[in-house]
Amino acid sequence: MPADTPSPAAPHSPPPEAYLDRVVEPEYASISAAAIGALVLAGISVLAFLPVPANLPLPLTAFRFPILLVLPLTTLVFAAAAMRSIRKSEGTKVGLGLAQAALILAVVELLGAAALHGARQYHDYSLQQSLVREAEVRLGYVLDDQPAPLYAELLRNSPGLAQYETELRRLWQRTQRYMHATGGDYFGRRLQQTRIRAPDSPEEGPFEIGIAIFRLRFREGAMDIMFRFRLEEDQWKLTDFRPAGGVMDFPDDDETPKKRFEE
Repeated sequence: MPADTPSPAAPHSPPPEAYLDRVVEPEYASISAAAIGALVLAGISVLAFLPVPANLPLPLTAFRFPILLVLPLTTLVFAAAAMRSIRKSEGTKVGLGLAQAALILAVVELLGAAALHGARQYHDYSLQQSLVREAEVRLGYVLDDQPAPLYAELLRNSPGLAQYETELRRLWQRTQRYMHATGGDYFGRRLQQTRIRAPDSPEEGPFEIGIAIFRLRFREGAMDIMFRFRLEEDQWKLTDFRPAGGVMDFPDDDETPKKRFEE
């Protein structure tokens, strides 16, 4: 063969049949079902903004993980998988814009819902802490045997209690008698329960109700003291207190007694 004769071109491998179909007949490219599913799921994920009381505690924090945040998180996974599948399909699948839209919506929903739930939980936590602080002040009146400021506040916030003043004073005396007469060592107090709820009846008013219960622990049993407040103009106002003696709560053998509150 003469030197100037060009050699035949090397044969090229034929393009994939699916690729040829798309080039010749573009309508053969199908819309990605994963992209459609991700977009539908992104629409459902707006439910993550609902104040559903279903949360998982987060370790070492006062906050909880809202279960509904799983929806936008799942959408992120579906949208990312759909985008990857479309890019690897060599043109046989379309719908990249749908998958990208689902991804953007999921990010917005995740960040927005997380911020909203975080703000709600911070508000609830701050309200709980303020309730505990106010209850501790009133508990100090009881432990120091100072009925005057507590009665004055009760009558100011619940004028109807004035007709029960004699009963309230007897209740105070019984409380003091139980606290000081309970035998054995004193093992301190602890916050037993806090609760904030809506009023049960119109008589309670339109204000939120706060309840805090402290437990005083002795060698021979314990007693609970409950304080009830209403939230009015962002302030907790005392409306009632109730002691309950004879609680079956005994210290462990390895617990160390503490200095008694009256000393």
